[in-house]
Amino acid sequence: MLTAQFTRTLLKNKVLTVFTSLGLCTLSTFFFSPVVQADTPVPVQTIKAKIKPKLSIPILLPSAFPSGRGRVYFKEKVNSQGYYINFMVTPNCQTKLCTHGRMSAETWGISTPPPPKSDPRNQYQTVVLANGIEGQYYNGCDVYCTALVEWRYQNILYRVTLKNGSLEDLKAIANSAIQAGPR
Repeated sequence: MLTAQFTRTLLKNKVLTVFTSLGLCTLSTFFFSPVVQADTPVPVQTIKAKIKPKLSIPILLPSAFPSGRGRVYFKEKVNSQGYYINFMVTPNCQTKLCTHGRMSAETWGISTPPPPKSDPRNQYQTVVLANGIEGQYYNGCDVYCTALVEWRYQNILYRVTLKNGSLEDLKAIANSAIQAGPR
C-alpha cells in the first residue's frame, strides 16, 4: 500500500512538473520573446504648422521616433535662432526627468566638443548619415548618459539628443529627418 501511494504521488509530481515546465516555457516565451513594436509616428504637420510661420530656416523633422521607449509626446519651442522639439514621456513634462531627448536646429549653433576622457563610457566619433552627410556622434556620461548626433545642413546645426540613447536610434531619427528633406 505504501509503495502504491508513493508511486501515485511520484506520478502526480512528475505530471505536475511537466505541466509546470510547459507553463513556465509558455510564460517565458510570452514575457521574454522580442516584441515587435512599431515606431511612434511624429506629428509632422502639427509641429510644422506651429513652427514654420516663425522661422525662415529649413525644417527637418523625422517621420517616426524609434520604438522601445514607450509612449512619446512631442512639444515644440521656437526662438529667433531656431527650433527645439522635445521628446517626452508625459504630455506636459516640465523637467528633464520625464524627457527622452530632443531634436533641434540652430542658425548659430556651436558643435559639441569631445567629452572628457575621464569616463570610458564617453565616446566621440564621425558618422555618415543619409545622403552621405557627415555628422558627429557624442556620448557623454555623468548621472546618466546623453548621446547625440549632430550635422550641418545649409549652415544650420541640426542635433538629435537622447537620454541613454544608442547610436542606432540617433541615426534612425537623423536619417529620417534628412531623407524627408525640408518641410
